[in-house]
Amino acid sequence: MKLSSREIRDSDLERIKEIHRQHHSFPFSDPRVNVGSSVIENEDGLIIGCGYLRPIVEAIMYLDLGQSPRVKVEALTKMIHDGIFYADKFGMTELHLFAEDENFKKVLRKHFSFTEPKAPALVRTI
Repeated sequence: MKLSSREIRDSDLERIKEIHRQHHSFPFSDPRVNVGSSVIENEDGLIIGCGYLRPIVEAIMYLDLGQSPRVKVEALTKMIHDGIFYADKFGMTELHLFAEDENFKKVLRKHFSFTEPKAPALVRTI
C-alpha cells in the first residue's frame, strides 16, 4: 500500500474527528490551529492519519533556594502569575512546567492548579 502526505484541508476535519473518536481517548484539539500539519492518505485518498505541531509554552524558572520560605513562595507565585499572563497574551491555553522534585510538584498541583499529563511526555532533539 502506497501512502502519501499532504497539508491538511478544512474538508479533512470530519474524517480526522472520526479517527479520533474511534481510536483515541485523549481530548481532541483542532489540527487547523497549529504551526504545521499533514494528513497521511492511501492511494484511494482515504485519510489514514493526521499529524500536527501544536505550539506549547514551557515555563522555565530559577529560584534562589537559600531565601526564606516566605520569599520563595512569593517569588514563585509572581513567576507563575507572570507566566500565565504572557501565555494568555500570546493566545496560549496551557502553561507547561517540567519538574522532577516530588515536593515541588505537590506545591504546583495544590497551590497553582497544575495537573499531571495523562501520558508521559516524550522529547526529540532536532
